[in-house]
Amino acid sequence: MLTAEMFNWTGHVLLTPRIRLSEALKRPEANLTGVYILVGDSEDSNLVRAYIGEAEDIADRIRSHDTTKDWWTQAALITSAKNRLNKAHVKYLESRLVEEAKKTGRMNLENIKSPPRPSLSEADQANMEQFVERVLTVLPAIRIDGFLVKTRSDPKAANVNTLASSSTVAFVLKSGEHSEYGPVYGRAYLKDGEFVVQPDSVGRSRWIGV
Repeated sequence: MLTAEMFNWTGHVLLTPRIRLSEALKRPEANLTGVYILVGDSEDSNLVRAYIGEAEDIADRIRSHDTTKDWWTQAALITSAKNRLNKAHVKYLESRLVEEAKKTGRMNLENIKSPPRPSLSEADQANMEQFVERVLTVLPAIRIDGFLVKTRSDPKAANVNTLASSSTVAFVLKSGEHSEYGPVYGRAYLKDGEFVVQPDSVGRSRWIGV
């Protein structure tokens, strides 16, 4: 399982493989009001098969999907601290995420219809748009890439100094300094809809773990 948060954001994202679903749904954030994304393989290797939904109790809804949908392998649960999202909020988030998924064209969506946006006050709508922006920033960091828009054809065209501007979000991964397998260090920036790993990053040639 992976969890993701951002500084100065009340949102929380939990990504769980289906084989660990029972364990994940025991976590307190799984019983909150929020939106969720079910992810699986598509027949088209260029697409991600996905379903986007909302619920006042995410755990209860995903348990239902566990018995009725057999294709998904991962679930991302998106909630907010202190259960600050209400039913209208998550309906809005669901609608916006479906819109964004259709805009990129990189998802084979199981959603039959595009859910309408509920009526929100101007202040609530602005808050939810900011929430959506944060979600779309966090999801690529946990390998849910279906919302990314491919805007740069040459990956070598990125310049480190250009990427590291005030308008980009930086991600740093650092682990295993004293490991017998050697260290892992990575820097990346989300720039123009792409998650770009920097050239000084160091990885391993094979997976080490269970």
